[in-house]
Amino acid sequence: MISNYKPFKSASSIFALILIFTFHTDIFSQTKNLNYYVENAVKNSPVIKENTKLISTEALRKELIYSQYKKPHIFGTANYLFAPSFGEVGYDSAVTNGGLYSALINLEMPLFTGFSSDAKIEEIKNDIASYSNTILATEHEIRKNIADQYFRVFQEQEQITAIDEILKILDFQKGIVEKMAERSIGKISDITLIDIEIQSQLIAKKQLQTNLEADLMDLNLLAGIDDTVVVSLEEPMIQLTPDVKDNSNFLLSYNLDSLKLITEQKLNETSYRPQFTFFVNGGLNAVTYDEMWKKVGVSTGFNISFDIFNGGQKNLNDKLTEIKKQNISTSKAIFLSQNQKRKKFLLKEIDDLKKLSEPLEKQILNYQTLLNLYSSEFISGEVSLLDYINVLKNYVTFKSEIINNKNQQSIIINEYNYWNW
Repeated sequence: MISNYKPFKSASSIFALILIFTFHTDIFSQTKNLNYYVENAVKNSPVIKENTKLISTEALRKELIYSQYKKPHIFGTANYLFAPSFGEVGYDSAVTNGGLYSALINLEMPLFTGFSSDAKIEEIKNDIASYSNTILATEHEIRKNIADQYFRVFQEQEQITAIDEILKILDFQKGIVEKMAERSIGKISDITLIDIEIQSQLIAKKQLQTNLEADLMDLNLLAGIDDTVVVSLEEPMIQLTPDVKDNSNFLLSYNLDSLKLITEQKLNETSYRPQFTFFVNGGLNAVTYDEMWKKVGVSTGFNISFDIFNGGQKNLNDKLTEIKKQNISTSKAIFLSQNQKRKKFLLKEIDDLKKLSEPLEKQILNYQTLLNLYSSEFISGEVSLLDYINVLKNYVTFKSEIINNKNQQSIIINEYNYWNW
């Protein structure tokens, strides 16, 4: 019976070792860390690239405002008016003079534009600050999303490593069972039982490897990395950040919104202020063909425009702005309150997981000790292989619990750090 079993034994062992070696070399061919993916994601982010380019327009926009409010506007105009009379029918000649022939070069210079130009410059500064804040917030969002996906892949990698450990134990135990069977002190059914368990672990490993490859692909996509190689990830060393309390960077968006409202109010006010313009023009300005060459000259003066009554629009705009300011203050206060509660809850979750990890670690040590005892007792015939396999399965379960616990801690710490920013 034993000699009939040997070919199966040999083929099964070789197959298992080939699979173990193949999976192991595939997964651990290269090593990457969390910073590698974060840096690539930041570098490849289209949002960051777009806002960086928008920031670079600051000087051009300021120059445009300066040109608009501080430099003269020179332009040409040409007019021709013909107003014929048909007998006694036609425009009054006192109004039209029968026609108009004009070709002028004009210069207009806005005066007293300091308030308007300052408000426009302030608007540009607010926009630049908004672009910078978008970059900052995007980088922060990227770090969280990349880290979450990294933890997922690392968890699967750790679970595969745990299965490799179990496969080594099973392979070692199988060698003992085979020797016992050859000496007629073991059962062929024990070899079959251990082969079944090895196959179960290999199937579980293959499923984990498939999941790891898919999740690693998602990680590369998030980071903008064009790579399909399966790599090994370094253990992420993530720590809780000190409590920022009420100095959160999330408040920058509320502060920027308030500044934008103040600037918007100033821009509205500019439209109700008097507008002064100095002008000079020169050229041809005539109403008849006669001696047109004598009708060349220059003129200069000032234009002033101002509102007398516009239905109280300024006061209405001021009231609307005040309502918007109140809404921003309310939203800011609600965020601060909710965020503090959120962070307290996350800290409690982290503390609960840490408290759970200690008994899990102790239990895994107990199972390791028990496995060593069962291995010796199995050889002496005091326990069955089935009992040993059951203890090994419990060891696998607790090993998986420890991996999940550590991964969950990393995810929640990452969540806390995201909101504690």
